[in-house]
Amino acid sequence: MERPHFDSVEWQDTYLCHIERIDKHRRKLIEIFNFIIDKYAARTCKDTITQPFFKLAFATESYFYEEEVLLKQLEYPQYREVRTRHKETTKHIIQFKEDFSEGKETTCQDMLFYLTLWIQQEVINYDPQIIGFLKQKGV
Repeated sequence: MERPHFDSVEWQDTYLCHIERIDKHRRKLIEIFNFIIDKYAARTCKDTITQPFFKLAFATESYFYEEEVLLKQLEYPQYREVRTRHKETTKHIIQFKEDFSEGKETTCQDMLFYLTLWIQQEVINYDPQIIGFLKQKGV
């Protein structure tokens, strides 16, 4: 069975939401994503995934915390929905870590399928409603 190919993502200015504290996290997430893709392509993901797991967990937690604090302080109307999406992503990352610990062979591939979609939705196409709200609030 042929292994799927995953394309790395090169940061582009079109991904900017022009809110530096948000953009810095999003750049870091793309960097970690690309690192995992490189390890997968080199067929070393299984041997080297522990470090990226911790980086990914830390980066998403930092990003989510920063975004949630900001949105809550500014009383963003859809704050609960954003928080729910963050919790779902966190559950997925934890599940990938558990799968890896249990020796599941497709963990890297499964994680990349999930992250490819998540990067597209959460980073590249960052919620324009949130951007508009934050800019309206002067952030």
